[in-house]
Parts: sequence; C-alpha cells; structure tokens
Amino acid sequence: MLKVNLKAHQFLRVSGPDAKKFLQGQVSCNLDLLNKTLSMRGALCNLKGRVISDFRLLQQDDDCLLQAAEAMADIMKSTLAKYAVFSKAELSVDDSPQQVFGLWGDGAEEFLSKHFNKLPQSSNEVTALAGAKLIRVSASPRYELWIFDVAATLKLIKDIEQLANAEIENWNRLEILDGIYHVDTASTEEYTPQLLNYDISGVVDFNKGCYTGQEIVARMHFRSQAKKRLFLSASNQPIGSDSAIQQSFSGKTISATILRFSNDNATDSNENLCLAILNVEATTESTELSESLSLSLSDRHDSSLKILPLPYTN
Repeated sequence: MLKVNLKAHQFLRVSGPDAKKFLQGQVSCNLDLLNKTLSMRGALCNLKGRVISDFRLLQQDDDCLLQAAEAMADIMKSTLAKYAVFSKAELSVDDSPQQVFGLWGDGAEEFLSKHFNKLPQSSNEVTALAGAKLIRVSASPRYELWIFDVAATLKLIKDIEQLANAEIENWNRLEILDGIYHVDTASTEEYTPQLLNYDISGVVDFNKGCYTGQEIVARMHFRSQAKKRLFLSASNQPIGSDSAIQQSFSGKTISATILRFSNDNATDSNENLCLAILNVEATTESTELSESLSLSLSDRHDSSLKILPLPYTN
C-alpha cells in the first residue's frame, strides 16, 4: 500500500443558505444529488462553454467544498463572485481540509477497514469518521482521505505515516490511466468539456437544468459527432516535455499537444503513457484506413504509439 500527500490542491468553500442552489445554476454537475455519502466531479464553464476549472465537490455540513488544481480555487472564486452577489451564498478560498492523502495499492482496503466501519464501494462514494472523510475516486480502487481535524484523527494519521511513501508522479500516472485531466492555470478556458471527455466520464450531468455554458455544452454533445477527443496512448519511446504527437491519417499529418505524460517506472506496467486530444479519425482502426494510420512522437522518429482503452469508454 502506498500513500502520497496531495498538498498542491486548492479548495473553494461555498456557504450560506443558498449554497447548493447557487452552484446548481453555475456548474455542470447536479447538486440535487449531492449528499454526505456522495461526492461528485464537475466543471465550471464560461459563457462560450469552455472549461474554466474542473473540481471534486464534497458536502461538509451545510457547505459545499470544491477541490481544484493549484491556484484554480482563486480563479473559480473570481468567476463565481460576479453571480454570488444575487444569492445568499458566500465564497472563500479555504485552508480546510488540513491534510489530503492519496491511498492505493495492495492492502489498502484492509488498512482502511481498521479505521472506517464501512468503506466506500463505488467511485465518488464517501465514508466519514470524526474529523475525516474518505472518498473512493476510482474503481481501481483508489482513495483520497481528507483530514479536517488533526486532533480528532491522531491515531489514523499516525498509522498513515507508517505507510510507504510514493511520489506525486505515481499518483498522476494513475490519474492518466483513469483518463482524468485537471484544468490548470495554463489551460483554463482553453477546452470544451467534450474535448476533455467530461461529457462521457460523469463530469457533466445532462439531466440537470441550466447552468453557465450549458446550451453550448449540450449542443456539442447531442447534435454533433466529436471530431476530437481526449485519448490515452502508450509510446514505445520515452516522452519528453517538448514532445508532441504526430497524427498521420487520410494523407495528412497533424500535430497534437500532449496534455499529461508519465514514463515507465518499476512499479507499473512499463509503458510510457500520455493524454492528448487527438483527431478521432486518426485513432479509428478499419480495414481501409489502418495501413495509412500512424501515431508517433514529434521528436522521436522511431517511435510509435497505440491507443489504450479508458475506464469510462468500456
């Protein structure tokens, strides 16, 4: 079993009598379904339907707590503050939870069962004890432990400190394998939910009412066939920070930016992995096209990439 300190996240707290009602009209997830035993992933979009930030949403007492990438809570607060003046909702960039751990690997369930009477059984399910909440963030299973009260969880924290440490790169690799891309300061308002697979991975709820950007997000999902999407691929050569993917198909070559990558390591499947937004046509295997299709790294001409399945597309 491994642990990693997820200290780079930032949290936005939405409180007040209208906290849920206010967020329901602003974000892509359905807050009518939010409760103390269910967290959810969501996105805040601009009027053009582009993602300002994604987040994980958790209910704490009567407040809504949004976990986002580093510095993104500040951006969400600035965006939402324009609308919050018309609602009984207060926004604050929060220093709670005090600690956040990522937990996974052999023995994780046995270890956690010593501290929690019941473990979350499905993705996004939440189990609580005094001073802490345990979230199952993937089916693998993989967990996040949010510590709100260090004094109330001293025994739990002491036991966690005895676990083997992993690097944040190990956790990020698992995120890549799960097909999860978190919007950061460099990519805010750059991509639509469809490009990042948010429309098929549960980040967007198409059964809820209106929210900012909803009309465009829904139109792209229901009325148009996606020409580009986020794909997980594996390279036979190491991926560098300057690498891009060369997509050769239909007699043309188009470059695609690699959003996240993780080269092989001793504890995993020895594959160089990456997430990139590719032309769907360049990834389509068929008798007529397969011979003319190829994916390679721009800076390694002897490289080749293969598309891997994502858990939410199976």
